[in-house]
Amino acid sequence: MLRLSLSFMDNWLQQAAQFVLIAIQNPTLSQEEIGLKLGINQAAVSRRQKRSQFDLVMQLENYYRKKIKTL
Repeated sequence: MLRLSLSFMDNWLQQAAQFVLIAIQNPTLSQEEIGLKLGINQAAVSRRQKRSQFDLVMQLENYYRKKIKTL
């Protein structure tokens, strides 16, 4: 499963990677607040979120958190 996720992560542009980093480090921030940190508007944050497939990244992160807890 990790290889599959790396297949789309390897194609991220710098902007998408910046969004993911900020979003993971600040999980309670809204898109507007993330935009302020990145110097972009909310619509641009939304596009970066889609391009980075952030929902899949978070699903993967949750999956591995659960797996680690069972060890």
